[in-house]
Amino acid sequence: MIEIYGASFEGATVERRHINDGTQVIVSFKNGYQASIVDHSFSYGVELAVMRDGVINYDTPITDNVLGHLDEASLRRALVNIAALPKPKEPIHVDFHTADVEATDVVNEFGRDYSLDASGCTYVTCTERRDEEGILITGPLKPVCLVGHILARLGVSMELLEGFASFSHERDAFLKEANVTFTDKAYFFLDTLQVVQDSGETWGLAIDLAYKMTNRRKWLASSESLISL
Repeated sequence: MIEIYGASFEGATVERRHINDGTQVIVSFKNGYQASIVDHSFSYGVELAVMRDGVINYDTPITDNVLGHLDEASLRRALVNIAALPKPKEPIHVDFHTADVEATDVVNEFGRDYSLDASGCTYVTCTERRDEEGILITGPLKPVCLVGHILARLGVSMELLEGFASFSHERDAFLKEANVTFTDKAYFFLDTLQVVQDSGETWGLAIDLAYKMTNRRKWLASSESLISL
C-alpha cells in the first residue's frame, strides 16, 4: 500500500525522474494503467496523462487528452479514478489450428448427431424459473450453439456472446473491440460452421463441410490469409 497526494493505493508503485527542467512521477496501478504526472516549463502546470504499457491512452472515460493545471485535490481525484478503471481484457487471437481443436472437442463432447432447432439458435442462454413467491430467477449464462461453445472455450465472455445474433462481419468487428481477433482462415472456418449449423444440420456434418470448404481454398501459411479462390 502506498500513499501519494493524500490517497492510498494497494499494489501501486511510484517512479520519479527528472524531465526537461522539471519532474515526472509515474504511478503504476495493479489494473495495468499508469498515471504520468509532469511539472516543467513546457507542461500545462501540473499535468497528468493516463498511460497503458508506457503509451498515453486516449480512450478512457477519464480524459481523451491530458489533464492540465491540476491542484492537489483534482490530481488525487484523477489518480483514484485511474486506479478504479477495469483491468483491460487480455487479447485473444484465434488461428485455424486453435479453432479446429476446439471445434473437434465440442463435436466429440456432444456427438456428431447433435443439432439445434434452426429457428431458435443462439450463442448463449440462461435458465429461468420462478420461486415460491413468483419472483423470476435467472441462472448463469451458458453457451448453446456450436460456435458459441467454441468461443466460450477460447475465453470470450458470456456477456459478450449474449448480444450476438450471428457470426457476421459486424460481430467480428465487435469482437475486435473486445480484443478478440481471428486469422482469415479461422474466421472462414467458424463462419462456415455457423451457416451449416443454422440450417438445422448436425454438428458432425457442420464440421465436415467446414473442413471441406476451408481446405478447398488456398491460404498463406504464415498469416492464413486467402491468396486465391
